[in-house]
Amino acid sequence: MSMRTNIINGNWRLLPNHAEDEKGTIHDNFKAIKRGFRRGIVGGPTVAQAIFPTLRKIFGGKWLENGWLSVKFISPVYDDEEIQEIAEITNKNSIKFQILTKGNRLALIGNAGIGNSPPWDINKDLQKGADKAFPDIKIGFRFDDVKFTISEEDVVLLCEGADDSEIWLKNLNTLSKAYAPPITVFNPATKPVQNLVLSHPVDHAGMNAEFELLIHKPFIIDRKYTIKMKIVDKGIGLKTWFWTTQFGVLDNQNNLIITARQKCKWFYDN
Repeated sequence: MSMRTNIINGNWRLLPNHAEDEKGTIHDNFKAIKRGFRRGIVGGPTVAQAIFPTLRKIFGGKWLENGWLSVKFISPVYDDEEIQEIAEITNKNSIKFQILTKGNRLALIGNAGIGNSPPWDINKDLQKGADKAFPDIKIGFRFDDVKFTISEEDVVLLCEGADDSEIWLKNLNTLSKAYAPPITVFNPATKPVQNLVLSHPVDHAGMNAEFELLIHKPFIIDRKYTIKMKIVDKGIGLKTWFWTTQFGVLDNQNNLIITARQKCKWFYDN
């Protein structure tokens, strides 16, 4: 990783496609090629995790106590092409960043910082989306609670592409347990979303489009958490239906640990 003035360039590296054996998903070669991609694509959380070495370099452990992150996916990342993160420090509390492929294709853009005032209102519902998309589901629909823990194995798997799992597990805090990468919350949050989509006329191979998160308290491995989630937006894009969920991650004392939003999209064949 190199740094000049307020620009930080990450190391070029490959990201693994851990879900390539999940048939029928966009990570599966057969399904991805059918949808016009070159091969199965790397999962969104794995791609977004690539920015975390830079976040640690700039903000240190403070980001894991009250940081925020906003990410928009621009184009797919494949496991046979190297990527690099480039970040610009905009002020002492925030950065903007992008992830590029070796062919100079823009894969992801975003912003991150520390403090409880991210540049978006986490308490405000989004636009009231198109009724034609998922017509039987209304804005405000609430999912059943999701119970989960993040294990050491989950951390190692997610951080493999960034070569930083050992840092997460050993060096980031003075607590008795290691921090878990906050990006890992999107994996358990996706499962009930996919289950609900199964009853609708869309290709069930969904993709991440955007996500945001705000950290209220440290997120720790091997602790019990609950996700409380609702739909805050839905609509129709280019060849896709989408919706956005918002959820809170609470510990077993009902403390709010993370607030997050996730926009997913599915191909719709009219």
